[in-house]
Amino acid sequence: MNKLFVCIGSACLCLAAGAKTLFTVSADRPDCRYGVGEAVTYTVTATDEKGAPLTSGKVAWSLDNFGTDGIAPRAEADLAAGNPFRVTGSLPYPGFLRLNLKAGDGSSRVWSVAVAPERVRAASPRPDDFDAFWDNAVAKLAREVPLDPQMARVAEKSKGAFDYYNVSFATFGGRVYGFLTIPKNRTRKYPALVKVPGAGPYHNASGYGSDARVTLMMNVLPFKPDADNAKFKATYREWEDGLKKKYGTKGQYGTAGIGVSREDYVFYPGILGISRAVDWLAARPEVDAAHIGYHGGSQGGGFGYFLLGLNRNFTRGAMYIPALADHLAGKARRRATWPEMIRCQPDSVRAAAERNAPYFDIAHFAPRIRVPVRSIVGLSDMTCPPAGGWSAFNALGSNDKSMVSVPGMTHAIDPALERDLFKWVCGDSPAFCPSPRTPGSNAARVFGKLKAVAASPNYYWAWTYPWLDHGKRTGDMRNVVEENGRFRPKPLADVKLSCDYMKFADGRRTLINYADLASVVGTWHSPRYYAVNRAGLTAAIQKQWAAFGAITVFNWHMDQPYTTNGFPQASYRFKSDGENRNVVRQILDGTGGPCGTGAIEGKSYRAPFRNPREWFLDSLADVADFINGLNDPETGEPIPVILRYPHECDGNWFWWGNGWCTAEEFRAFCRFEADWLRRACGPDRILFAYTPDRQWKAFGKEGDAANTFLARYPGDAYTDIIGIDDYGIGNGKTDAEAERNLEKAVGRLRQMSAFAAERNLVVCISESGGRWKRDDFWVYLHRAATADGVVCAFVDTWSTLWGTLPNTPASEADERAFARRPEVLMEGSSGAGFNMRSERVMLIGDSITEMALTMKPNGFYHQLTNAAARVCPKEGLEFIPLGYSGYRVGTWRQMERDANKRAFPAKFDKSRSLKSVLDAGAETVVVFLGMNDLLLPTVSEDPASHKVWLADYAAFVTNLAVRCRPRRFVFASITPLTADTESPKNAVRRQLNALLRDYAASVGATYADFGAAIEELQAKTRTFRTDYRLVPDFVHPNGLGHTALARELCRALDLEDLAVHFTAKLDAEVRAVESAVKKPSLSVRLQPERRLDAADADELTYRIDWHVHGADAAAVDVEVPTGWRVVRMERTGKHAGAVVVCGAPSRLRNRVVLTASAAEAVVDIAPPWRVSEPFDFPTAWRADSATGRAAWRADAVPPKTENAGGAWLLATPTWDYTGAEKGRLDPGSLDAFQLFFGGRTDSFYAVRWIKAPEDMELSGVLTHGTFSATLGFHVSVDGVGQFAGTLDRQGGNRTAGPVRLHKGWNRLTVRCDHKDWQRQFAFNLETRDGRKPDGLTYAWKQPRP
Repeated sequence: MNKLFVCIGSACLCLAAGAKTLFTVSADRPDCRYGVGEAVTYTVTATDEKGAPLTSGKVAWSLDNFGTDGIAPRAEADLAAGNPFRVTGSLPYPGFLRLNLKAGDGSSRVWSVAVAPERVRAASPRPDDFDAFWDNAVAKLAREVPLDPQMARVAEKSKGAFDYYNVSFATFGGRVYGFLTIPKNRTRKYPALVKVPGAGPYHNASGYGSDARVTLMMNVLPFKPDADNAKFKATYREWEDGLKKKYGTKGQYGTAGIGVSREDYVFYPGILGISRAVDWLAARPEVDAAHIGYHGGSQGGGFGYFLLGLNRNFTRGAMYIPALADHLAGKARRRATWPEMIRCQPDSVRAAAERNAPYFDIAHFAPRIRVPVRSIVGLSDMTCPPAGGWSAFNALGSNDKSMVSVPGMTHAIDPALERDLFKWVCGDSPAFCPSPRTPGSNAARVFGKLKAVAASPNYYWAWTYPWLDHGKRTGDMRNVVEENGRFRPKPLADVKLSCDYMKFADGRRTLINYADLASVVGTWHSPRYYAVNRAGLTAAIQKQWAAFGAITVFNWHMDQPYTTNGFPQASYRFKSDGENRNVVRQILDGTGGPCGTGAIEGKSYRAPFRNPREWFLDSLADVADFINGLNDPETGEPIPVILRYPHECDGNWFWWGNGWCTAEEFRAFCRFEADWLRRACGPDRILFAYTPDRQWKAFGKEGDAANTFLARYPGDAYTDIIGIDDYGIGNGKTDAEAERNLEKAVGRLRQMSAFAAERNLVVCISESGGRWKRDDFWVYLHRAATADGVVCAFVDTWSTLWGTLPNTPASEADERAFARRPEVLMEGSSGAGFNMRSERVMLIGDSITEMALTMKPNGFYHQLTNAAARVCPKEGLEFIPLGYSGYRVGTWRQMERDANKRAFPAKFDKSRSLKSVLDAGAETVVVFLGMNDLLLPTVSEDPASHKVWLADYAAFVTNLAVRCRPRRFVFASITPLTADTESPKNAVRRQLNALLRDYAASVGATYADFGAAIEELQAKTRTFRTDYRLVPDFVHPNGLGHTALARELCRALDLEDLAVHFTAKLDAEVRAVESAVKKPSLSVRLQPERRLDAADADELTYRIDWHVHGADAAAVDVEVPTGWRVVRMERTGKHAGAVVVCGAPSRLRNRVVLTASAAEAVVDIAPPWRVSEPFDFPTAWRADSATGRAAWRADAVPPKTENAGGAWLLATPTWDYTGAEKGRLDPGSLDAFQLFFGGRTDSFYAVRWIKAPEDMELSGVLTHGTFSATLGFHVSVDGVGQFAGTLDRQGGNRTAGPVRLHKGWNRLTVRCDHKDWQRQFAFNLETRDGRKPDGLTYAWKQPRP
């Protein structure tokens, strides 16, 4: 599970419980898997609610087996002596070692690890007559009780894409009840899903309905669900209380009756009745009986085992955190799962309950299940402890099964896992085996790159054994240093990697190279031989990774442990007879005799091992030690390798092959190997490959006994890559024979490719070539790898005569041509190296993030993308800008949820949906939100509104953590609104940012102070230009501001090289701004002194404030158009001035020119009412933006208008209004349409006088056309509020409310709460039925009495 998500989830749970101490726990193995007796080290950190480590206090701890068997008695850790502290222990038998923590304030937590969980078994033996009992019960029900299906359609729940029915069926003693949904389109058959819910009453299943499947959800309660949920719950409580009185039990209903008889147990009739309901479902005409899945958790997880064990109609099952298991766990001194039926029985019937309970243990139903099963348990689940789920999983009769154990997870399942499991069981996601790889790790990047290459026309060429001479009897010393008889890798600078093959590839090396574990671990050569080769190959693997990004594939030609003829005689082919013939079985069960001495020319190096299992485990330990030493020399991160399971298993020439062990034994052998190595090496070092030969004649299905491709497939949870060793490619004495061989090879690869697409696997040609390959072999190999329907990631050609070296001049020419093909990826191919990082950084925000995309090339998205490609291409950074104008925290939370239902486009790539982008996830998620929340009145000076905002923010982040599963979050602070840093909204902004900083610390996220970056840069630019606006419209930073944001983000992401780059870039840009100021210039700010109606105005009056830059104070000359005049001029020196000009309002554009010294500014003045056509005007005062323009748009107003003179339009151009009435908030004091802007004013007002012929009740309609954010508004008449609310895109850009006018003149005021940016709206009055009201008279100014 993602570490950050665990942290967020845990913190939320502890805070919700009111705890004061939070515990963060981890084990020394990421997957929390250990062997019996292996030491486990827990690391515990105790923090306060804000995430700060505690420096005093004590924490009590103990260890047990998730039950009463105490492993380590209660002890105390003194936090003053060290925090974090460590606890070490071990479990001497298979189970779950639980750490129990409790602080002095009562805060507690449990955390467990799995110890050989694959060996956990149910505490009770399976009854001998178990199968007979249940088979007889099924037959008896069918014989004695008619099914009597009843089905009633529920109209109010059938209005969508499916019909909803209440259903019920007869069973022993009554009926079972449930809900059925069927798609309305009945022209085809649908897959079906069966579900039983968790414990408790459920009265609605519409959430599982779909137009793509039939769904049957069955209750276990023997009474009819009531549509009234409260009434239904009351009936449930009454029923459960009756059971307790009847049977004397103490627990929930799931304990009732088991002490009387098997047939009296409360679930007995429900199990049988629901199973029979599934028979009925499978026979329905709408159901595709070949696709019936089961999905359930907790109680539903337990019922899944019951039903799949009894009913053969199911084709797959998903049972998570299952209950009803391990009922007799108390005898093994561990805890049973819900409902803990034995513990809850009265003493008088406990012995009978112990006899009856095994018949209802899901572990005993498991052997009857043969279909694919997926399961999940939480290692900290106190309701259904993990031993119960594992005991059932281990007993499954299915060959296709996988289990996910989630460290730290309680009975609340990780929603992302549950969602993926649901997709699998519904057939929407063909594979459910969440990758053990850590997102963003080198292993994850290698797998992702292989997948991407396979989906492209390209593929990698792999060489076999280029760096190590496997044949030297004393080991290959070329890259090894010997010191005092010990061997270590040479320093990388001294390591030379070259081989004969390079001369046929223009000196280039391959990016995938094969090696053999038999040369670095084993028992047949001397210890010196293996030690030398381990050191040399370690050096070579580190060098190829660091120098050109290559990785290694390991074969393992394991010697047969009983042979004595040594490696030169191909001991791995030796086949023993008699009792030692099946070595695989002996490794699995620990049987067999002494072996593994090894002998070369009669010399043995070791005493014999007791049996093949001991011999194999010794080899695995050496393999793990070697692989754990393969680390990036620069970062120390693991260098991943590909490990082939014992290969060519469908042939009979190896001791693990067909004929020497069964297919089932081979699958178990592979899983044994993978489980052991994953525990020893962690999740991020090995990709596992299943690579049979071409002996299989059919692709088959999983679990086949016949020799098919899938017969020996270990399963999705154990496989990353599938391949084929095909030496038929490019072989054939005649062209016809070669073509036939190619056709067969392509057919096999197509089948493998289709399977890989379903299961999220990589396909390769794991070996090819051959002693008798043709001179045009490479042409055939290329054709196979690139054939239609084939998705091949890499091809390997075997060494020397078997593949890579050419045999003739013609074959040499063919190989050279192959190496030059653009599809063949090698050293030097663009972006092909595996050591290039591939880190996705998702940028979630509002219009500032949207402008980061649209402002080319100055937006911070473009700056980051371009700089990353130049400065640090190896990082493989991909920035994903998800910015949507006007979006708040709550808006984004809704968007994230609705993206599952609606096809929102991703603006940066409209061919992709937002859903697909979010589901693809990211290693890092940056959240840059809050500006639009701050602009609304809902976030005010009141601290209570801050807590609401933070709670919304935390909920949104939790959703993202589940969906995107990032390794880290970055929370970016809100940037400044206006130049007035002391304005009320800026004060609130600082308070919100302080909360956000503390929240980031509490959940382990990074805090990026974007706000401080803008403020610091603004202060710096003001030192040489006092009116410079880094945020020209008070919300959106300009290009210089985006550079500052880019630098701050790089610092937060620890991208040092990029941060240095942006620091230099920012310094250069600031110098450029400073240099530009030295040139004489004017900036101008314009405002109307009054506004008049177009119908009766004879002149307009404007005030123009000006400012001289880069010159001494000088008289300003003003040139006005004909018909205009200068009323007065004021001068206060260089830094301010005022000119009042008047002119006729009839002209659309009236240009005024101001000059001072060598500077000139031009202002185009427009009428302040709505105009009949769009027009643009420059904004000369914004000297920092040469391209800044603004427009009033005629289409901003809806067609329906009032008074025939046009709807009310408030269009705010980009110049700055600073009205003389600034600060006065009484609507009654305002003239028509007077606007209030500026530092401390958060609202503006529009006023209109309306005369009504009588008292009238009308509807006020507020709309906007181009407004992209959220508008808060309040409508009043004569100071009495009429209606209020918000207007945004989610509301359809339209809202309405009641407006009451009295007879005579009314002062109607609309207050807008959106600061001073993008305010455009229209207001109309309508009758209640949508007509234009008659008899109204309008005025802009207050009429005279």
